[in-house]
Amino acid sequence: MKLEIMKKVLFIFVFFMSSNISFAEGRMYENKKEPHCTLWDTMRLKWPQTIMGREKIKCRRRATLSNTTPVTCRYKSWKWNDDDPTQRMCTYVKAGSRMDPPTVTIVIENKGACPKEYKCARNK
Repeated sequence: MKLEIMKKVLFIFVFFMSSNISFAEGRMYENKKEPHCTLWDTMRLKWPQTIMGREKIKCRRRATLSNTTPVTCRYKSWKWNDDDPTQRMCTYVKAGSRMDPPTVTIVIENKGACPKEYKCARNK
């Protein structure tokens, strides 16, 4: 008898826990024109200086758009340039997802060493 009651309670518990997970959703907001506001102007004027205190709140600082900043590229491999033996071809992989192309190759002059990381341009 107790076992059947425990099974029912466990079933109800699992049912409600799994239904809560299904209501969660992930959204990625992207605004190509203007980034979101990180600092709002909270110093609002009082009544005699405004018309009944109905001024709009202004944004004081906006975030940078993620598609304009450079991305970190990490060192993958190198090889000598076939045309000029003093040049080293360093291959890097872009950090992040949805990067096109995912690898970047740069040329280092005078047999110099390849840096481990450098900032490279985003999608072209």
